[in-house]
Amino acid sequence: RRPRAPDHRPSDHRGGLDADGQSGNGAGLLIQVPDRILGGSYAVAVVFEWDGRGRAIVEHAITEAGMQIAGWRAVPVDRDSLGRRALETMPAIWHGLIEDPDLGREEWEHRLYRARRRAERKAATEGVRMYIPSCSSRTVVYKGLMAGTRLADFYLDLRDARCESCLAVFHQRYSTNTMPDWRLAQPFRMLAHNGEI
Repeated sequence: RRPRAPDHRPSDHRGGLDADGQSGNGAGLLIQVPDRILGGSYAVAVVFEWDGRGRAIVEHAITEAGMQIAGWRAVPVDRDSLGRRALETMPAIWHGLIEDPDLGREEWEHRLYRARRRAERKAATEGVRMYIPSCSSRTVVYKGLMAGTRLADFYLDLRDARCESCLAVFHQRYSTNTMPDWRLAQPFRMLAHNGEI
C-alpha cells in the first residue's frame, strides 16, 4: 500500500508566518460590496490610516470628483486575533461610504479611480501615512498582515451572515524579497498574483 499523502489545507500552503505564529506575510479577500451589511447601495473607499489625516484627504478627493461621502464606518475587527508584529503596525481601518452620484456604473468607477489617485498623490506630497486598498462601487478588499487562516478571525464582516458575494478572490502572500507590510498584502484592487490564489 502507498503511504497516505499529508493532509494540507489549501489556505496553509506556503504562507509565511512570523515567529509569533499569528502574524503572516499577509492575506486578503476581494468580494462584491456587501450591501446588506452597509445598509444601502454605496461605493466603498477602504482606508488604512496610520496618522489620523487620511480620511480628510480621501473625503476632499471624493468631493472634488463630484461625489459625496455619506459617512465613515469603523470596520469591525478583533484585534486579539492578531500576532504581536501585526498589532504593533496595525492602521485604523475605515470604510468611506460614497453615495451614488446618479451616473452610469462605468463613469462612477472612473471617478472613483481618479479620486483615489488624487488622494494618494496628496497624501504622498504631504507626508501622510495612509493606504487605500480599494475604492469601488463593485468590489471591496479585506486584507492585512495575518495568515490566511486568520482573515475571518480579524474581520468580523466576514463572519456576518449578511456578507454575500457572487465572487471571491482569496490570496495568501508568500514573501521572498520584501518585508511583510499591511499595504503589501494581496489581493490588490482588481487582481491577485505571485502567490497562492
